[in-house]
Amino acid sequence: FDLIITDISMPELDGLELVRQLRKQSEFADLPILILTAFGPEQLEQAIAAGATRALNKPVHFDGLIDDVRELLAETHRN
Repeated sequence: FDLIITDISMPELDGLELVRQLRKQSEFADLPILILTAFGPEQLEQAIAAGATRALNKPVHFDGLIDDVRELLAETHRN
């Protein structure tokens, strides 16, 4: 994968726990993870604390999402 986009609210395994589990694995340690939430700023802070690279509130504007994806991929390929 070059990038993961996930939501916080998912059945069985929420997005925060997914991010935590991915960050424990060396092959995903530096992978950009963009997490989405319909909840407020507290959830955004929790997403970053869990290891997400970036967190966005829903509804997400398509152009803004594309810009974020491009920036994250560019940052990854610069390193």
